[in-house]
Amino acid sequence: MVNSLFMANSAEPSTRRPKPKLVAPLWHTLGLLMILLAISAGLYRMQSRSPAAGEQHHGNVVLYLSVIVSEWAMSFYIWLGGLIRGATKVRDFVGGRWRNRKDMLRDIALACAFWLAVTGVGVFMNFVLGPVISSPLVF
Repeated sequence: MVNSLFMANSAEPSTRRPKPKLVAPLWHTLGLLMILLAISAGLYRMQSRSPAAGEQHHGNVVLYLSVIVSEWAMSFYIWLGGLIRGATKVRDFVGGRWRNRKDMLRDIALACAFWLAVTGVGVFMNFVLGPVISSPLVF
């Protein structure tokens, strides 16, 4: 009986899955990884640096601005990768364009629902675990 099951399966023509297409060339993906590593190292260095003796710490404005700039730079690099011939376009990742107003409103409603769910989980966890009281970080 077991032999007949294997024989039946072997009689069917084998269907091979096509090799998945790369989203971007390998050099572009490695470049993105290098950018992420450089940003992480730079932000780590900025956070671990302590002010000199007598110098006041002026908050984290520079840190926050550098994070914003680096995220926009990464987005630009990824968008440029979509312009390479043969690469997957960014539009294909996000599902193309909206066909009508209903599609746009559906996406906005999904984003709002997700935002509310994440906020609700955060509030619930704060209620369950209690607020975290910690001393201010010293850099």
